[in-house]
Amino acid sequence: MLMPVVVASVVTGILVSRIGYYTPFLIFGTCLTSIGAGLLTILEVDTPKAKWIGFQILYGFGLGCSSQAPNMAAQTVLPREDVSIGASLMFFGQYLFGAIFTSVGQNVLDNQLTHRLADIPDITPQIIHGSGATQILDIIPAAYRAAALEGYNNSLRVCFQVGLIVACLAVLGALTMEWCSVKKNLPPKKIDGVRDAEEGKDNGDPKQEEAAGVKVADVVVEKTQSTEKADSKQ
Repeated sequence: MLMPVVVASVVTGILVSRIGYYTPFLIFGTCLTSIGAGLLTILEVDTPKAKWIGFQILYGFGLGCSSQAPNMAAQTVLPREDVSIGASLMFFGQYLFGAIFTSVGQNVLDNQLTHRLADIPDITPQIIHGSGATQILDIIPAAYRAAALEGYNNSLRVCFQVGLIVACLAVLGALTMEWCSVKKNLPPKKIDGVRDAEEGKDNGDPKQEEAAGVKVADVVVEKTQSTEKADSKQ
């Protein structure tokens, strides 16, 4: 799932730099993430590899399309002096809620396994909480292995449902995002004379500086004459 996230992040960054708007990619990414999260909730014990790999690719691509948008929004909407604070809050929120819902998912999985594996002999909540995904299957007797796999699969589906709910809530937040272009913060283009003058100064060539100065003077004279003509006509 990590490769789709990386690819989508790079492609989204390139497209945003060309188009200027990040909000469409945020809305598209959250919707795609919700679809991928919903597909993960239908996994079964015998689901083919092609399906669950495809579901993860879809989910990861949605995450990659939408993960950069909050940081871009902070840099675009906020005043320059508040950009660092806004970007820090965006990253803080992403890491904080990621850590919180990791614990939430673990608790949901443990509670579901405790409930679904309660009928298997010698399996207690302490064993479930202290065992990993593969260790608990080694502890379970072979006669109950099929039922244990089914219970483990259903427990994971409940965890994926929690992720689906959060992804759907993210869509609501994406729809309320302000439509601002990142291109509005770009510096204005300079006239040719001013640009040549600056280049001449940088290069330290007296002839280029003199020629650039003449160009700037010509531009100023032309603008002055056009202004005087406009005033005389009025």
